[in-house]
Amino acid sequence: MKHKVLLVLLLGIIISVSASAQKVTMNLKQVKLEKVFSAITQQTGLTVAYSRTIVNPDRIVTVEVKNQELSKVLNDLFLGTNVNYEIGKTKIYLKEKVTDSEQQASNANKRNISGRVVDEKGEPIIGASVMVKGSSLGTITNVDGRYTLANVSESSTITVSYIGYITVNYAATSRNLSQVVLREDSKTLEEVVVVGYGTQKKVNLTGAVAIVSGDELTTRSAANLSQLLQGSVPNMNVNFSSGRPGQGGSFNIRGVNSISADAAPLTIIDGIEGDINKVNPNDVESISVLKDASAAAVYGARAAYGVILVTTKNGKIGKTNVSYNGRFSFGETTTSTDFETRGYYSAGINDMFYKTYQGVPYTHYTQEDYHELWIRRNDKVEDPSRPWVVEKNGEYKYYGNFDWYNCLFDNTRPTWEHNLTVSGGTEKVKYMLSGNYYNQKGIIRIDPDRFKKYTFRSKIIANITSWFELSNNTSYYHSEYTYPGLSGVNDIFNRAGRHALASIVPMQPDGTLVY
Repeated sequence: MKHKVLLVLLLGIIISVSASAQKVTMNLKQVKLEKVFSAITQQTGLTVAYSRTIVNPDRIVTVEVKNQELSKVLNDLFLGTNVNYEIGKTKIYLKEKVTDSEQQASNANKRNISGRVVDEKGEPIIGASVMVKGSSLGTITNVDGRYTLANVSESSTITVSYIGYITVNYAATSRNLSQVVLREDSKTLEEVVVVGYGTQKKVNLTGAVAIVSGDELTTRSAANLSQLLQGSVPNMNVNFSSGRPGQGGSFNIRGVNSISADAAPLTIIDGIEGDINKVNPNDVESISVLKDASAAAVYGARAAYGVILVTTKNGKIGKTNVSYNGRFSFGETTTSTDFETRGYYSAGINDMFYKTYQGVPYTHYTQEDYHELWIRRNDKVEDPSRPWVVEKNGEYKYYGNFDWYNCLFDNTRPTWEHNLTVSGGTEKVKYMLSGNYYNQKGIIRIDPDRFKKYTFRSKIIANITSWFELSNNTSYYHSEYTYPGLSGVNDIFNRAGRHALASIVPMQPDGTLVY
């Protein structure tokens, strides 16, 4: 055992000597001191650690040496100054010189401190920070929660801290340092932390998170929250299967998760799993989107594809406040609606594609019929001398130039929305009541389709005693969508594109409908 200790000591001496005996070559004239430090680091690999209160890095110096020992260069650099140096294994430490009498007095007032850091249950805290306040002297606790600090001044203050626990400070002479008990700090998660583009709460920094406030949502009009969240959260895709009024969206946060389908994130509304499309946007306080896999540690396997946390508003202490907001808006088509309205080309294109695909044309137009279409191709309105519907052999032939899109569909779709909120409370009882009515007209012009929804929410929080709180959160949702068509509204464009040829008009000469 003695031989091993001797070997370690010798090895330490050899390393120390070899570090100080390193040689450097420099030819620097009238440069800042910090440039000399950089040259030393480049040639020796040793970084220079110092405090600006002791060393002035902007001091102008000249160093002209060739293959000179490092210790000799440092001696010359700080000759006549109050700076001393110590060459370690990886760093050069610059510190203030002390006299022998000061050193002896300092050593006389220093002690070694050791102890243990535990939580309120007596369990050791691993990795707790134990520091001498106002200095770089410190250590962390081991697997048993134990620590040791050497050469600590008796006048120092020892700070013990750990994430999630309340930091404590003790005098270096305190007996409490032998067994430091840290208590959990539940308030730290509510603290505000400065981040790159603003501030966040610590609870929101446990993983990849995006926050959307309720104020951001109420600036736009939409039938549901999924439409409002579209484009509001980076890297979250919101997809819609159709454009019908009230259509809810599906979410994808972490990309394609399955070869068969995209897995949906977990949606939590006020602590309970629910449907985000059934929440009144006016009731939302904030929405947090947890985007990384760490959310699974809190919410389980269902959170592997992300979590959407919706928090609704509560009543606030104060007089009863009644607020109403109403909104009228309208939507317009975002794509071009300049479709083909000339019968000759509309029928010809359909026949060409059908014949290529099925082997037979879509229409039964003959060459004579196409001639009739050709001579009418530029008629914006029907010319009595060449009518758009002609009876031949007991059946009608259609040669029109009809705009089916603007006959079937509206370019503007109005929306009416009404929100009423009543809130208030005292220190004992807080309440919030809200109601929403939403009415949106669809795209169909004749016998319009329409979406209506009604939402209601009641939140009451009563502090019965100092330790007993009673709360109620009731929500109601009802929606209806009326569509006058023969089949699903999602097929209407497909059917109109195939069957509503521009050559066909909606009304026959006898007053009956064509289709």
